[in-house]
Amino acid sequence: MQIAEAQEYHGHRFPMGHTDKMEWVPKNLWPEGWNKHKHPPSIVYLSAHFLALIYPDDNYTRISICRTSRMEDQSDWQDNISWEEIQKIKSECGYGQMDAMEIYPRDSDVVNVANLRHIWVSKKPIPCAWRKIDKDNHSALFVESQINAGKL
Repeated sequence: MQIAEAQEYHGHRFPMGHTDKMEWVPKNLWPEGWNKHKHPPSIVYLSAHFLALIYPDDNYTRISICRTSRMEDQSDWQDNISWEEIQKIKSECGYGQMDAMEIYPRDSDVVNVANLRHIWVSKKPIPCAWRKIDKDNHSALFVESQINAGKL
């Protein structure tokens, strides 16, 4: 990835991507100071439109997503990231075959400091996720039994 211009992220300069597809960013191109953060990301992906910060954990991997463009008044990142855009980013970051979820916490736990979206990728299929039904067996119970048996 070549660095043509920079965008600021939480006070740090960051190289912008040049394509519509998410690209892995080597650590030597990360903004100075990220290593000093209490919980820096483990992996970073970038496109011309989005920044994705990856935080692996034992059971879930958090992907924090924001646009690379700012609001007109420069107060925050542009908002309105669609479901389709989040699904595409999840896939382009290598998690396309895994379920993910977005959490809407109880009111007392809301933390809303920026136009960021967070999804948690599960290492196991999420039982309540929508599934395409097998064309040869139209039974949702069959699909559920396959999930419970660890086959899906």
